[in-house]
Amino acid sequence: MIEPVYFTSDTQPKSGAFVHDLSTRLLPYSFRHVNLAANSTLRSAEHVTRLLHAKTHSEAMKLSLDCCQAQMDILNDHASCATDFLYEIALLAAEPFRTKAILPCSVVL
Repeated sequence: MIEPVYFTSDTQPKSGAFVHDLSTRLLPYSFRHVNLAANSTLRSAEHVTRLLHAKTHSEAMKLSLDCCQAQMDILNDHASCATDFLYEIALLAAEPFRTKAILPCSVVL
């Protein structure tokens, strides 16, 4: 017969504490995303201004290539920030289970 594993109240986080931890850990990542979005907006405005002052087609193409590279760097930073946040949330979710090992087991009688 297989014995079920029951989670007790001491192995699960308190909902209020979890929400507080989540909000305090979310704040730095939110600031990073806001800064990246603001940086992206400013770079786009700068790109449009430079395109307006371009004299030749080749200069416009070079400016577009530079803008594309800058946008890819910002997108990479967004992905890095999201990955860091998901890693932090996974650690936060696993924290209550680190003190007690919960192993699946079966008992044959």
